[in-house]
Amino acid sequence: MNDSQTSIGAIREALRFAQRFAGRTIVVVAPSDWIQPAVLAADLLLLRTVGIRVVVLIDVRESGVATTTATKLREQSNLNGLRAVIVYANELEGPSEGRHGPEGVGGAADTIDRLNGADITPIICSAGEALWGQARDLAVALSAAKLLVLLPRWDHTILPIGGPGESVPPRAGEIAAFLDQIPEGMRSAVRSCIDAAESGVDECHLLPATDPDALLLEVFTNSGVSTWMQG
Repeated sequence: MNDSQTSIGAIREALRFAQRFAGRTIVVVAPSDWIQPAVLAADLLLLRTVGIRVVVLIDVRESGVATTTATKLREQSNLNGLRAVIVYANELEGPSEGRHGPEGVGGAADTIDRLNGADITPIICSAGEALWGQARDLAVALSAAKLLVLLPRWDHTILPIGGPGESVPPRAGEIAAFLDQIPEGMRSAVRSCIDAAESGVDECHLLPATDPDALLLEVFTNSGVSTWMQG
């Protein structure tokens, strides 16, 4: 296969996934210390351009305080022509009738839907360990197509299943069987993915935050670059 055929094949593959996820929501969870605002802002713009709704959750050290990274991500997104706003997770809580998902996130899901419906991408700041529960609950309440978690030290070799090239993701319960093998500092994130997949999110992914291409490759290619699971 020559270079032109390879390029055309990659474009067709990406367009198939773009069509599949158009109109759906993807939740991205990223550690503020490892985000490259210019790279992530460009990725968010591409996703929104093909009709995919995106919600970004960023960890902060103090509730109600936006990190410099979150601010830079918003500013870079706005410069790229993507409307983005910073929202604080503790301001989103509240029930709403008719929403699926754990109690207390219905109001948050309604707010996010309104922002996304107005072509505004929410950058949600969440403090400490609450991040993982909020990521799970929002992904479930939004009936997300994907929950993508970027972790600084994640490597697909940590788990023996669900790695790159697997055409069908393993069930979340199969991933849970290996939870004790996962380094302690990452277990809360992995458990969040497992719970989200078992609660209705189509697919959950664990990605290396050190790879600037991981997000798009995981969304738009068959092979992906890291670990994924389904419910």
